[in-house]
Amino acid sequence: MCWQFDEVQRGTDNFSAARQIGEGGFGHVYRASMRNMTLLYRHPNIVELIGYSVEGGSYCLIYVFMPSGSLEDRLRCENGSALSWSQRVKVVLGSAQAIQYLHSCSPALIHGDIKSSNILLGEHLEPKLGDFGLARLCRSPSRTPGKTSSVAQTSTVRGTLAYLPDEYLKDGQLGMEIDVYSFGVVLLEVLTGRRALETSSQSKNVYLKDLVSELEDDGKKTTGYSRKKDTQQLFSLQAAENIWKNHLDRSLVSERTSVPHGSKEIAQLACCCLDRRRKKRPQMTEVFNTLQGVHTGLEAWRSTATVRTSSSPPPPLPPPPPPLSIPKPLRSDDSVDSLSRQFSKLGPQENTFCCSHPHSFLRPPSAVTCSEQAGRTEGSWSSRCSSSHAPCESDDRVIINPVRQQLVEKMALYEEGRILTSDLFSSATSNGAMNTLRREPEESDEFASSLA
Repeated sequence: MCWQFDEVQRGTDNFSAARQIGEGGFGHVYRASMRNMTLLYRHPNIVELIGYSVEGGSYCLIYVFMPSGSLEDRLRCENGSALSWSQRVKVVLGSAQAIQYLHSCSPALIHGDIKSSNILLGEHLEPKLGDFGLARLCRSPSRTPGKTSSVAQTSTVRGTLAYLPDEYLKDGQLGMEIDVYSFGVVLLEVLTGRRALETSSQSKNVYLKDLVSELEDDGKKTTGYSRKKDTQQLFSLQAAENIWKNHLDRSLVSERTSVPHGSKEIAQLACCCLDRRRKKRPQMTEVFNTLQGVHTGLEAWRSTATVRTSSSPPPPLPPPPPPLSIPKPLRSDDSVDSLSRQFSKLGPQENTFCCSHPHSFLRPPSAVTCSEQAGRTEGSWSSRCSSSHAPCESDDRVIINPVRQQLVEKMALYEEGRILTSDLFSSATSNGAMNTLRREPEESDEFASSLA
């Protein structure tokens, strides 16, 4: 659709500097407000052309505005809005689909200026390829694997140097392989987050594409130059490994995130696209299929990780048991009377029984009744049970708590003046007065009685 030039002027406020949003090798880019727009060309990953306008020596192309900027801008955002790994994979997948479409047309179309600044992003980060100012038709593309197509040779090199292969820079050979090579540089930008052209501290130009060629050159110096297929593939794999391990964008790798899923495959694909031998570069159909496989695997991995993260957490651990209460020790003789008064107030408790012989107490073996001990050492537990009326299996009476029994025993001895206060509150039994206490026979006592 042809637009009147004065209408374009009104839409851009007479090409006001406030409306300018970009600048290229062939002119400036302005944001315009136009009416009654009808799209002339529509592809999901190519910027829609609205129309054109010609006035004197001015030529204008009118496209749909892309509100999210370019891939180049969103790879190096410092305000935290840089693209995530999954977003980057979607962008390069859509861009590869656009280039594949151009190459599959009849006649095929060579874009000639594939770069991250020409991949524009829509409101939802959908990628669209733009800037067809250097596009050329390839009238007789070769469809035979292993062969390349070349439409012409040119003495004027056009494009962006950091994205162009040697055969075009040296010989001016035009072909679809130029787009494949340039797209390989874009893949390196997505992987590393770096610019295609940077300036070193020595004010020298540093090209991102040299990450691949430098390793290949070093391998040739070390092993000697070889044109063997296996050797070239080895160099490509080594270059991909080097990029994947040492040059990934730091924003993609952190303590919380592992190495991005599929990044190694994309590094290998980038090295294949940047092969110096244009005959060995893959066609864009193969590039697109590889990226589609990475995207499918990434989505499956993300869904698995989401399920694993959103699963119910394990049940909480039971609360720790309450701390044991430690009785406070008595501090003086004055507390003896208090202890006696408190103890006298205690009535029969659970598992206790007031014996008719208050000073005759026994310490029976644990979980064993008197009847079970009958027939053992003569004159031991059987005779003592009958003399002291301790509880037996056929008796209704219950065993007295051993700790309370020992305390009562000590208090009785203390009242008779037979032990000291220190002996009353000690856990051990005195050697003199406490010998009268009855206790369970130990192995040493039985052995002594048998000797007697």
